[in-house]
Amino acid sequence: MSHISDAMKAFHENTMWIVNNGMMADLAIEDTNNKVINWFVMHRQEWKHGEIVDFISMDEGTGIYTVYALCTDDTVLAIPEEELDNPEEFEINGHHTSMVRTRPQEITDEDADQLADRVLDERERIMKARVSGIRK
Repeated sequence: MSHISDAMKAFHENTMWIVNNGMMADLAIEDTNNKVINWFVMHRQEWKHGEIVDFISMDEGTGIYTVYALCTDDTVLAIPEEELDNPEEFEINGHHTSMVRTRPQEITDEDADQLADRVLDERERIMKARVSGIRK
């Protein structure tokens, strides 16, 4: 299992992400997967990453968030969160669908390792804040 996969799992431990046997996560992942794959379909681009199996949204230090989506082939895609929250909407053969507005960017293995470290640092920061809040 990859470092980023382990980091995402650790981050999601004991959160709303895992409530009801992960139903919340499953719905969010399915929605993200559909919006991303629809971009590739509509732009006649090959999708070669399997499925999105996990993701995490990270503040880039500016208040702008990026969703990092982990695929079954261990590729990590960077997607502006705004594009998932406000996707391009359209109809195909009477079916409403949506997609991200721009092509998701693959990040390098090195960047994925750095992201994993950021995720674990953020998890530690949150856990410390919870513990200090309990002690008060």
